[in-house]
Amino acid sequence: MIQLENVRIYRTSWRIIISFFGVGIFFFLMCILAIPTGISFPLIIGFLFSFTVIFLGFYDWKKRREGKGYYWDEDGVVVNFNGNKVYWNEIEKIEFMNKRGKTTIICPLYNCQETIMKRHKNSYPAQGYAIVWFDIEDPRDFHTNLIRAWNRKKSFRDDFDKTSC
Repeated sequence: MIQLENVRIYRTSWRIIISFFGVGIFFFLMCILAIPTGISFPLIIGFLFSFTVIFLGFYDWKKRREGKGYYWDEDGVVVNFNGNKVYWNEIEKIEFMNKRGKTTIICPLYNCQETIMKRHKNSYPAQGYAIVWFDIEDPRDFHTNLIRAWNRKKSFRDDFDKTSC
């Protein structure tokens, strides 16, 4: 078996947690200041938006404290905070995308999408898993090390059947 480096978990960035809290509190305060003008539909939407964004901040903070994040090991790459993994032999390619922000995309093999869907308990197959750089700490390091690990695994994958899922 190929020996990979020590597992490092790339957790949610403090930048995104503080941004969620800041935006949520700002909108909440703006809604509080708008109450004297009367309750209206946009005000209710503003409160809902602020609570949702604050909730996202708490969610990311909780996952960070629990040590959840993105990482890879001998088996594959963890692609979300629930610990769902895509195995190395199920990955077609890993690429960098910079359209709406820097993102690492993990693309599974087409014939493995249904297997992954069942394992992750999704109702639809994922054509790719996007890891947005803004969301994690040390994103450049994450991408570089993931590509390095993928290239090592890919060089040994030729010995196995690529289509087995």
